[in-house]
Amino acid sequence: MTQQRNEKPTQNTLGKIAEVALRSQMDEVEELNVDLQAHPLQLVQGEVESVAIAGEGIVVQNDLRASKLDLQTNKVAIDPLKAVFGEIVITQPTQATAEIVLTDSDINRAFSSEYVLNKLQGLTVSLEGKPVALDVKKANLTLPGGGKIVLDSEIFFPETGELRSIAFSAIPTVACDGRKVELKEICIDESIGTSQDLILPLIQEMQDLLNFQNFDLQGMTLQLDSIRADLGKFIMKGHALIEEFPESN
Repeated sequence: MTQQRNEKPTQNTLGKIAEVALRSQMDEVEELNVDLQAHPLQLVQGEVESVAIAGEGIVVQNDLRASKLDLQTNKVAIDPLKAVFGEIVITQPTQATAEIVLTDSDINRAFSSEYVLNKLQGLTVSLEGKPVALDVKKANLTLPGGGKIVLDSEIFFPETGELRSIAFSAIPTVACDGRKVELKEICIDESIGTSQDLILPLIQEMQDLLNFQNFDLQGMTLQLDSIRADLGKFIMKGHALIEEFPESN
């Protein structure tokens, strides 16, 4: 019983330090828990049994929100002397499994953000061999399930004053580099006169938003293994190489 009382404060202290460091890397976070498992003897020897990071409502950059982020490591080698003074220094790179869930609301929040809308203004596309200027006024993502996404938008043409609705569906897949998502099997809603040239900026922006790299933290590099578009949510799974633990800003 005495050993358990001595063990918990050490784990809890390092876990809280890790939590504070991670929070400092995020723009917003609704909930974050770090579960660090280690016996006192392991810490003296410079080893942590495992680290589990579970977060909800996390905004990392550019107003892109993840409803859920989970990281799970196996054993982690740390500097035991630094640990005594409450500092987590990883001495060998370690691997972790990663899962990130984004809802349709998360994506639509990003599409309506000033950062993304600014990127979608003053665009030039080629229509019938001629350059045409356009602004994307709004974009809305729907996740109907079955592995598909549906994106509809309003495009404004400054030269003519025309406002046109466009829409398409696609299937998200993992890109060859394992860092990004590519949209495949694109199906254009021809009933509203959508041209493939008009949807190219939206395809690119959608792929940029679903870049796994957006969720990299200090010292961590994420690699995407799979993506699934379910009803109302994206589930992205992969692994992370952790070379150092984030420091508090």
